[in-house]
Amino acid sequence: MPFHVDRFDASFKEVTGKNPSSFLRMNPSEYKLLKTPARKASFITRMMGRLVAKTSKRTAEKVMLECGCMARDGVSRCINEHIIKRTKELYAGSKNIEDFIQRYTNMAEAN
Repeated sequence: MPFHVDRFDASFKEVTGKNPSSFLRMNPSEYKLLKTPARKASFITRMMGRLVAKTSKRTAEKVMLECGCMARDGVSRCINEHIIKRTKELYAGSKNIEDFIQRYTNMAEAN
C-alpha cells in the first residue's frame, strides 16, 4: 500500500489533535514530489523517526493504525490480510528498514 499524504495528515490530526507539518517540522506533502523509491523510502524513514521521537511509540502506532484503517463515507479503508501477510514476508526477508521500505515500495508500485 503506498503512502497517502492526506490519510496520514487526517490520522495524525485525529490522534494527536495537531498539524503534522508544524509538529514534525517536515511537510508530509513533500512526499508527492519525490520520484525515486529510494528518496521516498528515505523520506518515510525520516518522518517515522520524527513521529516516534516527538510523540511515543504507542502514539505513533495509533497514528499509523488510524491511517491504515481510516473509514471515509462509511467505507473502511483497512488493508486486507493478503497485504499484511505479504508485508510481513517482505520484512522478514529484509536486511534493514531501508531495504524493507525499498522492497515494499517496489511491491506497491507493481500492484
